Amino acid sequence: MKIKLLTILFLAFTLQCFAGNETPAKNKVLRILSYNIKMLPRILKRPHHYPIKRAPLIPKYIIEENPDIVVFQEAFDGKADRILKKKLKATYPYMLGPLNKKAGFKINGGVLICSKYPLKQLGTIQYSQCDDFDCWARKGAMLVEVNDGTHTFQIAGTHMNGGGSVALKTSQYHEMGNLVKEFARPGVPQFCVGDYNTSNLEPQYYNALVANLDAEDGPISGDLKVTNDHLNNDMEEDFNPKDRNIIDYILYRPNGVRPQKITRTIKQYCEQWSKNHCDLSDHYALLMELTW
Repeated sequence: MKIKLLTILFLAFTLQCFAGNETPAKNKVLRILSYNIKMLPRILKRPHHYPIKRAPLIPKYIIEENPDIVVFQEAFDGKADRILKKKLKATYPYMLGPLNKKAGFKINGGVLICSKYPLKQLGTIQYSQCDDFDCWARKGAMLVEVNDGTHTFQIAGTHMNGGGSVALKTSQYHEMGNLVKEFARPGVPQFCVGDYNTSNLEPQYYNALVANLDAEDGPISGDLKVTNDHLNNDMEEDFNPKDRNIIDYILYRPNGVRPQKITRTIKQYCEQWSKNHCDLSDHYALLMELTW
């Protein structure tokens, strides 16, 4: 009996020692990338555009950046989309989009989501109001749910009207806000990701955006501070050196979940794809790193 008791005590002591020497688990980091890639339909024949030249180059930079989830905007050209998907498939096996792809004379909504983790589509919308050339696309928003093995969260991807009145843009903010709020639940944070065509330097638009989505923005780290850069981006066609601002955002709706840290940085992807062009899009990408 004494031998059995001693054996049990010894095993308990040994297990306690091993437990005390375990390396604490590292905090989980989630990386989300938003990128407007300007893959306009080739039929438009816009100068300096060439989606088929740029589509094979972009995946290399995405894979090197290694986000967990990528939300593309302006994935309008079918052939360019197929090239992107083929090159990204091994790293990002789960893909949804392009958004609102239907038969008809209008093009799709341009939002394409690629993920390392399974995607569950919760809902999509097409904006009820549009203006000018944007009316040729079925712009809207797509909401998906993801589990990365430790957390469940939702991502809404969008590309909003390129211009328009405060009333028009507010209607789009409101419709996207309704989509994310419809599926919101405690303990499941939401990320509102995309090209909002809303300048951070115009309070009447920016404040309406944040208020209608009931979401949080944050500071930008690093040297680059703008995603729309007419001064330095060589893909900008309507050159205005003073037009430098942020129009792409990754907004956070905590729904009761407060991360340890959130960092946002802007990424410029360049490779000489023509004599006069290095930038791979007229937008810079926005990367969020969130530490749970």
